[in-house]
Amino acid sequence: MEALGSFLIDNTAAVIRPFALYPNEQDTDDELKGIAIRLLYPSYLSTEEVINNLTTPKDSSLFGAYKASIDAIGREMPIEDAAVALELLLKRPNIFDEYPHGDFGSLINNVLDKAWTALSSGSKTIIAVLAKFLQELIRQNRPFEVHADLANRREVALEIMANPEFEEYLFWLTKSNSQSNLLNSNDWDWLLEVHAKCQNKVVKRAASQLLSQLFYFEDTKRISEFIQLFDKDAWLQENVAHWFNPIELGSKQHLRMKENSARSKEAANQQHETREKQTSARSPVDVTLEYLESFEAGDVDGWWRMIQVMQSDFDRNKRKSDREYDIRQLPVWDRLTKEVQARIIQAAKHYLKQYNQVKTEWLYSREFRRPEFAGYKALLLLASSDIDTFDELPDGLWLIWEPIVTYCYLDSYGNVLDSRILVIKKAYKISKVQLIKSLDLYITNRLSQNSSLYTIESLEPIVDEPLANFLLLKASELKLYKENYQYLIRTAFYNCPQLALDTTAKVLKELKKAPEDTELRSIVLTLSSEFLLKGNLEAWQLLWPFVKEDINFGYELLIETLKTADRTEQGVLYKLQTQHQAELLAWLYQNAATRTSSHINDYITGYKYYLISNLIKQGTPDAIEAIIYVADELHGNEGSKWWIVEAKMRQCEKAFLPTKPSALREILYYGQRRFVRSSEELLTVLEESLFRLQKKLQAYNPTAFFLWDKQSSGSYTHKDENAFSDFVKMHLEYDLSDRAVVVNREVEIRRTTTKGSGERTDILVQAISLHEEGEQSQYSVVIEAKGCWHGELLTAMQTQLTGRYLSEHRCRYGLYLVGWFECSHFKSPCSAKNIEEFKENLKSQALQLSKSAVSLKAVVIDCTIA
Repeated sequence: MEALGSFLIDNTAAVIRPFALYPNEQDTDDELKGIAIRLLYPSYLSTEEVINNLTTPKDSSLFGAYKASIDAIGREMPIEDAAVALELLLKRPNIFDEYPHGDFGSLINNVLDKAWTALSSGSKTIIAVLAKFLQELIRQNRPFEVHADLANRREVALEIMANPEFEEYLFWLTKSNSQSNLLNSNDWDWLLEVHAKCQNKVVKRAASQLLSQLFYFEDTKRISEFIQLFDKDAWLQENVAHWFNPIELGSKQHLRMKENSARSKEAANQQHETREKQTSARSPVDVTLEYLESFEAGDVDGWWRMIQVMQSDFDRNKRKSDREYDIRQLPVWDRLTKEVQARIIQAAKHYLKQYNQVKTEWLYSREFRRPEFAGYKALLLLASSDIDTFDELPDGLWLIWEPIVTYCYLDSYGNVLDSRILVIKKAYKISKVQLIKSLDLYITNRLSQNSSLYTIESLEPIVDEPLANFLLLKASELKLYKENYQYLIRTAFYNCPQLALDTTAKVLKELKKAPEDTELRSIVLTLSSEFLLKGNLEAWQLLWPFVKEDINFGYELLIETLKTADRTEQGVLYKLQTQHQAELLAWLYQNAATRTSSHINDYITGYKYYLISNLIKQGTPDAIEAIIYVADELHGNEGSKWWIVEAKMRQCEKAFLPTKPSALREILYYGQRRFVRSSEELLTVLEESLFRLQKKLQAYNPTAFFLWDKQSSGSYTHKDENAFSDFVKMHLEYDLSDRAVVVNREVEIRRTTTKGSGERTDILVQAISLHEEGEQSQYSVVIEAKGCWHGELLTAMQTQLTGRYLSEHRCRYGLYLVGWFECSHFKSPCSAKNIEEFKENLKSQALQLSKSAVSLKAVVIDCTIA
């Protein structure tokens, strides 16, 4: 039939008409009828024919062609048919029973919209039937919307006011259940004019009644106008005299008021009872329980019918979409008792096992089936409310429901429910091959409709190598728009860094062989950009050489990547190591002059600012070195010297720790006390302590003799380096630990000689602090002690202290300590014979080595004896 519709002519229409107008037993789900109406209306079917032959859908669980055609009738209907449509709808029995919901709710709303449009277009024939239709809606306490302008709206109101049988419902013209009242406070002056000029007593009486409803005592103008009207209006004098004059008990007026009040109460009670009957008869909670009991008694359809009822809100004007998959978010759920909720959770498991007619042919079409939707909702409910039962569901059940799970999961893109992720993960784990086939069908269908594949990104939680390979294959096979290509690649790269690396490396090699291939270049840019978004630092190491080699490619790649990454500062470009940031920043500035205006855009400008700010903000020695590198590359241009200044200021800010008053008092009272807030300050404290050791060694009673052994001949021989190192360690323990020179930390000093080696003479000094929160922090310095006779005395600072001991202790601060024993008792093999020259030599070496990532000091102490 769809094929016939593609070249519809009079003869073809005559063949299709019976499907739209007459019962057909073979059309079991009304789909043929729906297609026929869609093809023929309004060109080959009149509005009267269509509405007169509408029937209740045979399969209420299916939102297919017939339900869609019912909804479309009002939208496709010619404006001039609006009056006819309203008349025909009024003649249909029980047409308002479920309005504004139900099978014909959308049809009624759309016809009303056309009627208001016709009225605004100047049609006068519509007024009487529209007024009649609205009166019926008001009588049945049904909501409606008002779209017309003031003049047209008042014409309809005037028509209703002229109906004497509607007097008891006039109240609802100003206090209606509609989303905008037919009359409101803005109509006061118009009603006064109607009352003054209209000769129709019914209309005049209605105007008086409506004016009394719109009157309020806060408006002085209205008070004056109402009093003038009251003096000459019998109805007002009869009904609202008590607003202005005292009423004598037992008088005729009192009895009349009493009678009117009783009548009003009776009318209100009747309306309340009507609404109560409607509400109680169709109470969502009651109907939910009925369908739940029906399901528990063996009616499988009771499950999805129950969910449909749970979508209804209590004010009867709102309804959750069928695509609200979380049952717990439906309006009725919170109104149910915990016991009923538990029964529903239990029923979910049984529905999944009992419903054995899962249909999939409707997937990815304009239709949807509520029984299948209800199955996905059952899985979500178990995943969120009964995880043990969810985990125990048999594999065979997942194979049955997988197509529905995949469809609904992709259909609910943007929903961040944990249960949604659990369901798709379980479906993929058990039916991986089948799910990939479902995904293939989804992609094919979306592309056939020229639709976006953005929902593919929601598969990121389940991406593994097989799924990633499938996505890459689809991306390479299909001729896709750039955005759709990106969605597939981005998802494939999400959790497969090695696959991303191999794929990108492969296409880069191909591009190197054919640099003029524009199509290949576009593919490489997209792949590389996605790799930078989803990959790791290996992505940059792979791409950086190509960026430097091909400036245009580099700029295009950065812009393409930053278009996405710039919004969230995600991806490799925002995780580069310090040195990589410096290299890229220098490259951007160096090549900026060769770029056209199309390349120098906000993305690049913003990213350069990010790189500069990030390096400055780090305030670390590495970051400062990186900024110095950039400044050197730019030869001091672009204000780079100020970047260095700001970075050093930031370093000072980060290093600064305020001194506690108690510690400050100690430092001021005891001149030799020190406050250690960094390893650099600890290094300074050690220099001062070794200066005090130097004084002791050469004091009036020199302690240097403890570093020499007296021989039987009366001569002296110096002790070895281990003894020298131990001597220094004992001094530091006494001087720093026992005397508590460091006021804010506990100082620990230990030798690190490896057992059996005998060659390790380094000392590890640590200043440890325990914060109030219990977190421990420490600063460390490694001391390497050597005697002046050591064969590598002039190279050990670099080879042993810097190259070995500091890295082993993961420490950046070191002190190279040399004991000077050159005297009459010992002639050192060292070429330096003057201690002062030797000190300057070592200090110069320490300063030179400190230009790298470490900070060194050199100290020489005089250990000679007379």
